[in-house]
Amino acid sequence: NNLGNMELSDFTVSMDGMNLKYKKWKVNESLSKKKGYYGIVETDKGVELCFGKYDYGRHTFTLNYKLSNFIFNVEDAQVIYFNFIDRLSDVNFDDFSLTISSYYEFPDTLDVWGYGYKGYAYVENGLIKMSNEDDMDDKYVVLLAKFPLNTFNTTNSYSKFDTFNDVYELAEEKIQELVNITDL
Repeated sequence: NNLGNMELSDFTVSMDGMNLKYKKWKVNESLSKKKGYYGIVETDKGVELCFGKYDYGRHTFTLNYKLSNFIFNVEDAQVIYFNFIDRLSDVNFDDFSLTISSYYEFPDTLDVWGYGYKGYAYVENGLIKMSNEDDMDDKYVVLLAKFPLNTFNTTNSYSKFDTFNDVYELAEEKIQELVNITDL
């Protein structure tokens, strides 16, 4: 959601190691017509990455894509702040794992935060990794990472953020808002 200045490209999906085929995605199309395919839907919040499975059994799906303008600048840092998995009240899954790689090897000391799930966000062997340790019913996955200035060559920025603390406070506020909504 809310890709802002980011652009998504090279999107592919596989199920249990088998590549699915791309098609223009029609939300109201039957499940049988979606099986074995993947696509993108434009929504009022941004883009939704979609795919159809062959049956109701347990499967492992792998989604690959590239995002340009993924890193943005603030006065005192460069930042990733991204919602990878939106809250899905009608879709249940047990586990997720997410790996972010770059031409730049991330140092193990990089500050990273994961929001919306019970689990982990950390750096290992130059990769940012996220995974859960609890069910994902009605959860979401947001990553916040803080890089030193000039780590990446980018001019990408957002006028609503002056400093890293502005981004961090928004992330903390959003998690609190979501907790308060669920507590009602």
